Amino acid sequence: MYFWVINIYGMLNGFLFVYQTKNKLIIAGKNKKFIIPFYNRICAFEIIRKWHSYTNSIEPDFIDKKGDLVYNFSKTRKHRIKGADIVMYNTYMPEFLELNMLYLDTLKLSQGEIIFDLGAYCGLAACLFSKTIGKNGRVVSVEPDILNYYVLEKNIRDHELVNVKAINAVVWSRDTDIEVPHKDEKTYKLPAITPLELTRRLRLKRVDVVKMDIEGSEYHVFETIDEFIERYSPRFVIKVYHNKDGKIDLGYFYDIFSKHGYEMEIIKQPQKEKFPLIYAYK
Repeated sequence: MYFWVINIYGMLNGFLFVYQTKNKLIIAGKNKKFIIPFYNRICAFEIIRKWHSYTNSIEPDFIDKKGDLVYNFSKTRKHRIKGADIVMYNTYMPEFLELNMLYLDTLKLSQGEIIFDLGAYCGLAACLFSKTIGKNGRVVSVEPDILNYYVLEKNIRDHELVNVKAINAVVWSRDTDIEVPHKDEKTYKLPAITPLELTRRLRLKRVDVVKMDIEGSEYHVFETIDEFIERYSPRFVIKVYHNKDGKIDLGYFYDIFSKHGYEMEIIKQPQKEKFPLIYAYK
């Protein structure tokens, strides 16, 4: 049933064809193939929907015997990011340089700033932030997915990002432990932490910027965000996902930010992304 659905979806989005080889899923288009592990098959819909964005965001890993460009995400390996002299390890999917450059253009970072990178994935944003804020700045990158976290740490070491600290945790509305699902359908327990508690544990006197891409958990985090905003007044850039009712509720964030005297702008994302960015600042 899955292959019927995914192949119909592929046909509707440019006649892409999806098939399985052992434990891999191959998405084939004209002269290009994108390979992911079968346990990550849910991502095939996203890859098909943004096929050109994904295949144009990185250099191909190799050319196969048929002359097709192959983008191999069947396991963790290094990929060269198009448009930047950056080679990084990636896990499940590529990171978009265009989106991360949008973060930089929006935030207008300064030397020495302290940044919370919440939802760090494999570290492209952390790398760009690190180089922009300089040795006197600091990036705190929080990533819940255990494989992403290991790769994030590896990228930090490989790129000698001495001003970046990686933390394996869930950003949440309260400090507790949470069962987190993994792509291979297993679950594991992780500490959950609020932004305020994060500042306390790291003994930070200020936080200048919060970048947040945490796939719907932003609604939970903002249930208890008031004291953090009152104390530190950072600039925010937030990728807003669906809430528990399946809606993108921008008004929820507007009400909280306006209460604290913030301006809030809605920024359309590149790459056919349906989830908007919020930029909030004083």
